[in-house]
Amino acid sequence: MTSRWSVELYGYVEAAAVWDSTQGIPVVAGHPNIAKPTTFEGSGSQLQFSVQNTRFGLRIGGPELGGIATQGLIEADFRGNQPAEVTETALFNNPALRLRRGFVRLCRGSLGLLAGQEWALFGFQSDFAPNIVATPSVPGQPSSRLVQLRLSRE
Repeated sequence: MTSRWSVELYGYVEAAAVWDSTQGIPVVAGHPNIAKPTTFEGSGSQLQFSVQNTRFGLRIGGPELGGIATQGLIEADFRGNQPAEVTETALFNNPALRLRRGFVRLCRGSLGLLAGQEWALFGFQSDFAPNIVATPSVPGQPSSRLVQLRLSRE
């Protein structure tokens, strides 16, 4: 007896190390001030480690229902939103889980229906996705992931 379901685990582990000679540049958007060497923050250095870019996912193949193929995908990383007043230590040591992609796809013949969060139709090549927390989500913007209900024909 074989199962009508298939599940494939995929992903990678990325461990990053960053040495900062000024101990004063936080991981924030924008252009923070660099501490002067005569200040406390500018007189020391720090070494930080992070696994925030680690990514994992599940590809799920479901049973065929009345000639309709069912598929699903759940993909996550650890670059989720943090509270506004999070410390730098907490940011690196307690990364928040973020849903990157999550959808259900139904296909029958050349027609497909996708419901969930997936790459936008224009420029949706994941090979060119920047390694940033907030991928731009302007409609039609390359590298954006949007919640959508998509009807397609192949």
